[in-house]
Amino acid sequence: MWIEIDDDLAQELEQHMHLEESREEVVRRLLRAGIRSSAIQGTPSSGDDGRRTRRMRAGSVADLLRAGLVHAGDELTYRQVRQGITHRSTIDERGQIQTALGVETSPSTALQQLVGFNINGWQHWTHTPSGKTLSALRDELST
Repeated sequence: MWIEIDDDLAQELEQHMHLEESREEVVRRLLRAGIRSSAIQGTPSSGDDGRRTRRMRAGSVADLLRAGLVHAGDELTYRQVRQGITHRSTIDERGQIQTALGVETSPSTALQQLVGFNINGWQHWTHTPSGKTLSALRDELST
């Protein structure tokens, strides 16, 4: 099972992250320890089966692809100004991000693997054709 998380929750997870630990490992560790993240927010509502659910903001790259805000083959870039390095990736037909190091569904994970430190991929990847960040494009999903 895959769960897409928003920027606020990603930042909260990163605060609890140990060196070299993935987000998945952080979630497992926090759940096992019984720690509830204060970043989990949303309006409680009732699902079709009557159970309480949370509404989370839409936001996968696949959602952007389905909405026509990005297209398969589009380039994403991130420039590390001080190092003079530009990282490039492409969006595939499933809405995944292909980098020189592999394929990821999460923009943050894809970028973290390239730069070697925790970074919010939604805010830092720029969609080359539009010149907008992935975060700005994701904001367009709800408008």
